[in-house]
Amino acid sequence: MEVAWFDRGQEIQDRVAKTITSFIQSVGHEGVDVMFTFFVKNRYCENGEHF
Repeated sequence: MEVAWFDRGQEIQDRVAKTITSFIQSVGHEGVDVMFTFFVKNRYCENGEHF
Protein backbone atom coordinates (compact mmCIF):
# COMPACT_ATOMS: atom_id res chain seq x y z
CA MET A 1 0.00 0.00 0.00
CA GLU A 2 1.38 3.39 -0.92
CA VAL A 3 0.30 6.52 0.91
CA ALA A 4 1.16 9.83 -0.77
CA TRP A 5 0.70 12.81 1.53
CA PHE A 6 2.30 15.77 3.25
CA ASP A 7 4.51 14.77 6.19
CA ARG A 8 2.50 14.55 9.39
CA GLY A 9 5.25 13.36 11.72
CA GLN A 10 6.42 9.91 12.74
CA GLU A 11 3.76 9.28 15.41
CA ILE A 12 0.85 9.84 13.03
CA GLN A 13 2.61 7.94 10.24
CA ASP A 14 3.05 4.94 12.57
CA ARG A 15 -0.62 5.03 13.62
CA VAL A 16 -1.77 5.22 10.00
CA ALA A 17 0.52 2.33 9.01
CA LYS A 18 -0.87 0.19 11.85
CA THR A 19 -4.47 1.06 10.96
CA ILE A 20 -3.95 0.22 7.28
CA THR A 21 -2.11 -3.00 8.15
CA SER A 22 -4.85 -4.06 10.57
CA PHE A 23 -7.58 -3.45 8.01
CA ILE A 24 -5.84 -5.27 5.16
CA GLN A 25 -5.06 -8.23 7.43
CA SER A 26 -8.70 -8.32 8.58
CA VAL A 27 -9.82 -9.00 5.01
CA GLY A 28 -7.45 -11.94 4.66
CA HIS A 29 -4.06 -10.65 3.53
CA GLU A 30 -1.20 -11.72 5.79
CA GLY A 31 1.80 -9.75 4.51
CA VAL A 32 1.27 -6.01 4.34
CA ASP A 33 3.81 -3.37 3.30
CA VAL A 34 2.96 0.30 3.76
CA MET A 35 5.13 2.89 2.02
CA PHE A 36 4.89 6.64 2.53
CA THR A 37 5.75 9.20 -0.15
CA PHE A 38 5.90 12.81 1.00
CA PHE A 39 4.78 15.74 -1.10
CA VAL A 40 6.96 18.85 -1.04
CA LYS A 41 4.64 21.81 -0.49
CA ASN A 42 6.19 24.12 -3.08
CA ARG A 43 6.15 21.30 -5.66
CA TYR A 44 2.51 20.34 -5.13
CA CYS A 45 -0.18 22.35 -6.86
CA GLU A 46 -3.91 22.37 -6.33
CA ASN A 47 -5.97 24.24 -8.89
CA GLY A 48 -2.78 25.71 -10.34
CA GLU A 49 -1.48 27.09 -7.04
CA HIS A 50 1.27 25.60 -4.90
CA PHE A 51 1.09 25.38 -1.12
